[in-house]
Amino acid sequence: MKNNFLLYSLILISLLLLIIFPDICVDGAKSGLLLWFNTVIPTLFPFFIVSRLIINLQMWPNHLFKFYPYFIGILAGYPNGATAVYEAVNDRKMDKENAVSALVVCNIASPIFLISYIGYSSLHEYYNKYIILFVVVFGSFVTSFIIKLFYMYIKKPATNVTGFDTNNIICATENHSASKNILEDVIMKSCEVLVFVGAYIIFFSIYAAFITMLPLSKIYTAALSGLFEITCGINLISDMDININIKYILAACITGFGGLSSAFQSRKYIIDAGLSFINYIIHKALCGVICMLIMYLYIMTQGHL
Repeated sequence: MKNNFLLYSLILISLLLLIIFPDICVDGAKSGLLLWFNTVIPTLFPFFIVSRLIINLQMWPNHLFKFYPYFIGILAGYPNGATAVYEAVNDRKMDKENAVSALVVCNIASPIFLISYIGYSSLHEYYNKYIILFVVVFGSFVTSFIIKLFYMYIKKPATNVTGFDTNNIICATENHSASKNILEDVIMKSCEVLVFVGAYIIFFSIYAAFITMLPLSKIYTAALSGLFEITCGINLISDMDININIKYILAACITGFGGLSSAFQSRKYIIDAGLSFINYIIHKALCGVICMLIMYLYIMTQGHL
């Protein structure tokens, strides 16, 4: 009942915002649509195709399949990492306990996004453009290690004991022998997922646009916007007239967390794998804090603080 009340309240608030501030909603939707078209499709679509072909053609060695989520997740970014973890769990190549900690590492922003968009375009390569990538990957492994220790010695991870969704649009256990053309089948499913991802980007971009209206300082506005949609927060950080070190620290925190938009893009696959979505968000929030601390330590070692 409580969950329904929160859901209904969110829907009603969203409806009121759409009616009272249609111009902001349109601007936010346009921003999300352009992000999806100009950035997400070019970077994700090729990886969707290649990763699906690797699975469907059984090109990845079976005895090494538990490492596949790390490979494709770090290489391709959201939500490929979550789908790869789902496939590994669904094929019994990874147990749920290991999948809980693996998700933090596998489901991160893609290297192209971290290097080109954040390191080069947004932060103008003040430090090495690869530093954001290093911080996020290293911070994710540190977080994963902490989670593994916590669940190993203190508490068993909460998982969803219900079965898997065999109707998942990227289910690795589908029988493709009946498909006339595996490539066409993979392309069709990849397009479906991209539309799914785009819908969440547009939705959370609208909320990020409303945050810019709040009477908050630029730093808090950028941080809250990044909480909803990572690119919106990075854009605000890039435009702010503040110390470059603060920009890097904020960017590390936002990219380590990944934003609610990225989390909800991955939600279906996390739940279908029998894992806790709430725990995933908590783990990514911890990752954001750890990435922020790592960036702070890096800047200190450079003598800029």
